[in-house]
Amino acid sequence: MQLGPVPDVGPLPVPVLAVQVARPAVGNGHYVVVGVAIHHAVADGLSVWRFMKAWSAVSRAGWQAASGLESPTFDRTAIRYPGAEEAARKILHAIALALPVARSPSLSTPPDQSRRSFLLRDDEIQFVKQQILAQSEAIGEQLDTHPSTFVAVSSLLWTSIVRAKSLDPAVDAYYLVPVDLRRRLVPPVDERYFGNCVAPCFARAAVRDLRDDGAGLAFAAAAWTAGSRLPTERFTRTGSSHRFMAYETDFGWGAPSRVELMSVFVRELVLLLGAEDGGVQVTGALDHAQMEGFAANLLQVSGQRNKACMAAHMDAN
Repeated sequence: MQLGPVPDVGPLPVPVLAVQVARPAVGNGHYVVVGVAIHHAVADGLSVWRFMKAWSAVSRAGWQAASGLESPTFDRTAIRYPGAEEAARKILHAIALALPVARSPSLSTPPDQSRRSFLLRDDEIQFVKQQILAQSEAIGEQLDTHPSTFVAVSSLLWTSIVRAKSLDPAVDAYYLVPVDLRRRLVPPVDERYFGNCVAPCFARAAVRDLRDDGAGLAFAAAAWTAGSRLPTERFTRTGSSHRFMAYETDFGWGAPSRVELMSVFVRELVLLLGAEDGGVQVTGALDHAQMEGFAANLLQVSGQRNKACMAAHMDAN
């Protein structure tokens, strides 16, 4: 956390961007850490990583690199969303009670929570997709499409968290994902729009179904429907996206060896980032009592995948 900048907040107006460049004590001075903080009021995740792509391209190749990038658009009038004004008022009331003083963002993990990062390789994700298809067929659940990387990873994370928590099997669990609305609104919003254009999407499934070893992934994959009045203890939030290719942010020194999202803005949060070779980086912030169970469930996929490959190899012989 010391390697990231803390925005100077106070009475409005306040800065919306802070950058800190540091050489950490480890690594004999051979590492450089670029820490960036951007206020969510001005940009969603897609906008942030497009900004990072443009900034790193100019840093790497000079201003001529800008000619090969799409110019952003800031025309907010293109976004027509029913109830947008009321939603904005509710959000403002919830997070900005002290206006005109801005709230300092929460960057550190609460003391009663653990934070760990994992890498799901492409072959492991493909294995999860195969498991979803096989389980769906076994329980007679027909999926409309082949499971996407998003569905596969989210289903794995959701079942792993639910299995790690002490929940009543008879109740429902919920999973929240921020969804980019640029292509989903009518008419669609320009893909180049720089700002916020996201809305929450909820999935709901029975705890007993998500804990089912033989069908949990299938139930999770089929559960992407709207929900409301979500009980906090049964509510898992996801931030960021596997589509954000953070490891392509090259300032001229090569690809970064490690990218971490610092903000932990709610309890029980899972953050995603795109990794190399089709992988997905998963960072979980969970209660200490739940982290070990979550990690064990998540890492079990690697063992199952390796076991399946070994069995296939034996069959071939």
